[in-house]
Amino acid sequence: MKRDNQDAQNKLITNANEKRAAEPGKQWLKTLNNSATATLSQTRQKRKKRTQTKQVLQSGTSFIAPGIKISASDSKRLNVIFALTLATKGYQNSSLTRIDPEEYLRSQGRKVTKTNIRNARREIRDTIKNYRGITTEIDMSINGKTKKLTFNVFSMTVEDADDSDLVTEGSDILFKYNDDFFKFFTNNGRPYIMFLPTALTSLDTNKFGLAWYVGYYLSRDERNNLHKKNQNRTNIVGSILREVGLIDAKGKSNSSVYSHVIEPLLRALDKLGDGSKFPEKNGEGLDMITYTFLDKKGNEVTNFKQLPLSEFKQYRLLVHWKKPFEMPIPAKIIEDKDDKE
Repeated sequence: MKRDNQDAQNKLITNANEKRAAEPGKQWLKTLNNSATATLSQTRQKRKKRTQTKQVLQSGTSFIAPGIKISASDSKRLNVIFALTLATKGYQNSSLTRIDPEEYLRSQGRKVTKTNIRNARREIRDTIKNYRGITTEIDMSINGKTKKLTFNVFSMTVEDADDSDLVTEGSDILFKYNDDFFKFFTNNGRPYIMFLPTALTSLDTNKFGLAWYVGYYLSRDERNNLHKKNQNRTNIVGSILREVGLIDAKGKSNSSVYSHVIEPLLRALDKLGDGSKFPEKNGEGLDMITYTFLDKKGNEVTNFKQLPLSEFKQYRLLVHWKKPFEMPIPAKIIEDKDDKE
């Protein structure tokens, strides 16, 4: 009987994979876009610390509890969790949420196998536990007055034990969003959203962590300017460097400017682009964007060696998305339409 159940589960997975393979691939993944989620997504800490640490970002401030380590992989997984929550019909009705490990894998371009499902369950649990150790503080304008709002994103996981004997195909992870964050998240059925390229969510963040942070930053900037269609977007380089952690909050770096600041940014952009500038280090690029650096006079810059950090920070990065997305129908309208059908 146990063997028959296993065969039936394997058949269901195979059928689901075949059905998924026949569907047109989605180029963009809808996720959350607000100050709290942006702060969480750009928060990073390479090593566990014995005391609470503080990280100040453009969108807000993170307070990281002792013993917490946050990486680009956590950031990517967090946004996948947000995306899968948004994709669930009626998600706004309850802060208690289910994540299907198979959908979690597919959203990152990973194969659905028994081993990967087990890994997915562990990754989802670990990511939720890590972000439970982070508190975000943001400034919000309410009735013309600026107020500080504090959030924890997750409240609990229903399954805290990682018992491999309990891992079965198609078994969801059940967890709960913090109630205050969930109210802010849903925004009365009209959440603020952004779109991440699926090429970016498929990125190997263990190898290309900085490319993830830069790609997230540019994706959020693009979402904030959808009304301008796909016009080339310019970003002040200094703002990018600070947000992705290449310089500190004071705009300084204690290391060699080119090797520790400029080149890492160039490599990250090359990974997001066609990969032609650093093929030995980057391999194939994601081919999402083309980009150009402009100096204060608007002239294109191609030589970056011996460049002072103070000058590089003032440059503008001109970005063009190769595969633009259209303005989506608001989620509330889609839900109302589905209900009528």
